[in-house]
Amino acid sequence: PGSEVDEGSAETVLGASRDNSGGKGTRAWVQSGISLNLRASSSTQSRVLTVLAEGTEVTILSQQHGWALVRTADDTEGWCKANHLTR
Repeated sequence: PGSEVDEGSAETVLGASRDNSGGKGTRAWVQSGISLNLRASSSTQSRVLTVLAEGTEVTILSQQHGWALVRTADDTEGWCKANHLTR
């Protein structure tokens, strides 16, 4: 059973691969053992748009101050802590 997280250190996504779909961005996945809050802005105080399950694939559109702006397979865009995304 995982726990919801969005706290953590300001690390960059390591080992993420380029998106081969022809679009912009970098593919990454939610780390194993956690569910990750996808937020409206890059703050733990902002509204939670949805919760991403472990293993969920996302496309990283940009990163700033330890947060990643991502797009999900259903085209939902939001912010999550970048250090909880892996290759």
